Amino acid sequence: MKIFFIVIALSLSLFCSDLLKIHRKLIPITLLQVKNIVKKDDKTIKILIVANENELLKAQELEDLMPNKIKNFYIETNILKESKIDELLTLDFDAIYTFLLKNSTYEVINKYCLKNKIVTFSNSYTGLEKGMLIFIDKKKKIKIYMNTKTMKSLKIPFNSKFLSIVKLK
Repeated sequence: MKIFFIVIALSLSLFCSDLLKIHRKLIPITLLQVKNIVKKDDKTIKILIVANENELLKAQELEDLMPNKIKNFYIETNILKESKIDELLTLDFDAIYTFLLKNSTYEVINKYCLKNKIVTFSNSYTGLEKGMLIFIDKKKKIKIYMNTKTMKSLKIPFNSKFLSIVKLK
């Protein structure tokens, strides 16, 4: 019985790790599809990773996996604990990546990001349903989902080629 649980735990951690590796590659590429980010004078893309206390290790793993540079841009990442979400207003960032969070935290993030036209990514489909803009999934093949309601509210100018490969939800 112990061996069964160990095998399940290892397979879940491998699946999560694979998903983070996919996110590590696709998030910077996706951000380069946003015209406002590409036209920035400051060639640093700042990504804020928001995680609850239970997923801080995964957040740290994603931060470690994230490339330092893509094309002409440098990438900076910072982790914000969900319990310190009030600090969101004082931080400077171009995008947010969220793990599974409380509804109230999603509301704070949505309100701030809609006001400031910031791209949001979710590690879970639940996050997409709670208003995050983009969710990248891997089952049999990789699919990128975009929340249409959030997209209409944000009015972020994405590259049209990118929008042609996205599934709208």
